[in-house]
Amino acid sequence: MPKNHLISQYTVKQYKKYKEDSDNSDTPNMVDRQFNNRKLLEVIISDLTYVKVDSSWCYVCLIIDLFNREIVGYSSGRHKNALLVEKAILSI
Repeated sequence: MPKNHLISQYTVKQYKKYKEDSDNSDTPNMVDRQFNNRKLLEVIISDLTYVKVDSSWCYVCLIIDLFNREIVGYSSGRHKNALLVEKAILSI
């Protein structure tokens, strides 16, 4: 690869999967993929993503309202846990 100049000057940091125990109990599907024609704050969804800051990972939790696909709450932190989601919900 170096001979054919296929190595880039940039490196890609790969996220290492972390296996954790979670509660996989049966939860009813109340939305049933009916995402349109919702009332304000009738259905909210969350998205959790990670961002590399300096040399460590930070996590961002977004709360999105299906009424108009607007971000209505968010939080960030160094740990991916329930407190991160709780802070995002309380910020609405």
